[in-house]
Parts: sequence; C-alpha cells; structure tokens
Amino acid sequence: MSKIKVHHKDLNYFDITRYQAVAELDIEGSDIESKLTQAWIRTQNLENSWATQSIEIMESVKKLAGNLRQRSTSVGDMLEDLETGLFYRIEFIGFSVLKVRDDNLSRAEDYELVGYQETLKTSFN
Repeated sequence: MSKIKVHHKDLNYFDITRYQAVAELDIEGSDIESKLTQAWIRTQNLENSWATQSIEIMESVKKLAGNLRQRSTSVGDMLEDLETGLFYRIEFIGFSVLKVRDDNLSRAEDYELVGYQETLKTSFN
C-alpha cells in the first residue's frame, strides 16, 4: 500500500500558481502509473463529492483542506508519491514527473519538469 498526496491548484486566489494539499490516499498498485491513475479516478466528483466517499478520505480532507466540498482533480493539479517524494503534474494525457526546487511547496514556481522525461501515458479508463 502506498500513499499519494493530492495537491489542487488553489483557485481561491487570482494567482493560480498556488497549490493546496487536499488529501492523502492509500493506493494499491505495482507501478507508479497505476497508482497515479487510481488517485486521479478516486478524486473525481461523479455522483457525489469524492471527499465524502470514505471515513479515511474524509478525515484526510478535513485535516489537509478543512473543507469536504472539493472539486475534481484536473489537468495542472499535482500528485505526490509519499514513498519516493516525487511529484507528478496531471497533463491532458497522463502525467509529467516534476522535481521540487526548494522546500516551499505552495507555489508552482517551486516545481519544474524533470528534463523532459517521457510523460506517463494513461488512458484514464
């Protein structure tokens, strides 16, 4: 079991380079692509808010974001693999690996693409 932390662009500010950690999810999977895909799927508002789907998620969202009314995870948001410390930005198709420039994790300028590593291609099916 791995933990993936979900970071949403903070849309409450005019400066959309700000991010807010909104949840930590327990994810099963053998490779990072499947873990990231599961985290993306689990944080979609389909019939109801994803933040109210389980006690574990509700407690995590309350702790990190303070508000159970959360939007779906979208392009430009980030997923953090808490085992490796790597960050992944959600792209139109798949994920891009990011690295952190410094320890301030609240602004997008603190992240940059790692080289131009192959974007993880995922169909989100």
